[in-house]
Amino acid sequence: MRWDEMPRGRRAALLALASVEVALTATAAADLWFRPRESVRGRKALWAAGILVQPVGPLAYLLWGRRGSGARCRGRAGDEGPAAEGTSALTTPPA
Repeated sequence: MRWDEMPRGRRAALLALASVEVALTATAAADLWFRPRESVRGRKALWAAGILVQPVGPLAYLLWGRRGSGARCRGRAGDEGPAAEGTSALTTPPA
């Protein structure tokens, strides 16, 4: 069936599902890219290929491919620096 022959509701559902699939794939790929090798279960290259298997690849990586929270790889809690010591670089006067 061609796009212009589809009912409006089916086109909307297809666009919504495609948007979710793209968002999951982008999220999984970005997480894999920035996550340290030690925080990934298995080889990163295999997960990168697996993420491209739609729709199960991104879900499998996000559910089973990661170890821990990965907060250190994104600069959140546990990060070294002024924010980790309870002070902010914006509020600390220069020495």
